[in-house]
Amino acid sequence: MGAAGLDADVRRQLLGVDIGVKVATVGVLAWAVLDPDLPQFQGKALTGRALAYPIALLAVPVLWWLFGRGALAPVGDRPARSSTVAV
Repeated sequence: MGAAGLDADVRRQLLGVDIGVKVATVGVLAWAVLDPDLPQFQGKALTGRALAYPIALLAVPVLWWLFGRGALAPVGDRPARSSTVAV
């Protein structure tokens, strides 16, 4: 069925989860970059991750916006797919 069959409130909640996952990921990466001396961050290639992860998190929404906004990719499906990729 997909998210297209869901009502507006559920779609807003899915969008909130999508944005929350992305903000949390970027927040942890910012913390790691700002305080790289913590033991849990040492030897983890965090500079590369801090650059690559946000780009990867934006890949699904950007690709949807560019190519998938037709009838085969309803608006409500994008947050669910994007969050799945982010997790």
